[in-house]
Amino acid sequence: AIGDELAGSTVVGFPQNAMNPRGLNNAAQFLFRADLADGRRILVRADPDSVKVDSVVLNDGAVQRSMVNSLTVTLDGAAALEPGAIELRRQDGSLVSLHSDISILGGKTVAVLTFAGPDIIGGSLADGSYTLTVRADRVHDRRGQELDGDGNGSAGGNRMDGFFRLFGDIDGNGKVDVHDLLGFLGHFGSRAGNPDYLWYLDYDANGTVGVLDLIQLVHRFHPR
Repeated sequence: AIGDELAGSTVVGFPQNAMNPRGLNNAAQFLFRADLADGRRILVRADPDSVKVDSVVLNDGAVQRSMVNSLTVTLDGAAALEPGAIELRRQDGSLVSLHSDISILGGKTVAVLTFAGPDIIGGSLADGSYTLTVRADRVHDRRGQELDGDGNGSAGGNRMDGFFRLFGDIDGNGKVDVHDLLGFLGHFGSRAGNPDYLWYLDYDANGTVGVLDLIQLVHRFHPR
């Protein structure tokens, strides 16, 4: 019998050696025997939870949206990602070309995404809104179970996250205003290797926060 036979029954005890030595079968399901009040002894099988998305992080997790050079998707367990498991779409629905570096760290699956294409300048996505989708039907754990992308406790359902990029938006509030301009000017003229240099203010990633970068910021500037 399986676990749903316990519904409406009273467990009165567990026989000696109720569990197998590991408590798990080859499908990583938790198994044990239970004695019920009606005299039955049943085998209970508990399926482990599906793998879920633990986090989606832009760049290093900082609030700035001036440059978006990478995305890190972390799953809370080991999983296999098929081609196309992670999609990134622009606001018009077109796909961004992705390069994925996937590894297992501390028992979790970590996918670091970077971008390619003619609109990628300085390694960053272009200005605009984006939707990241982790497709449940293309992510499976070692039992073949799909990702629980929507976090409802059952396998299936995609994970979707929206975000934007706007060069010069240092505080991530969706606009380039006086605070961003003053912040930029505080790093104007800095070069890579200098403590004052901030890579996300270097629009073309030429190693200097200079006049060309300032021009790009001014094009996006709205005082209010």
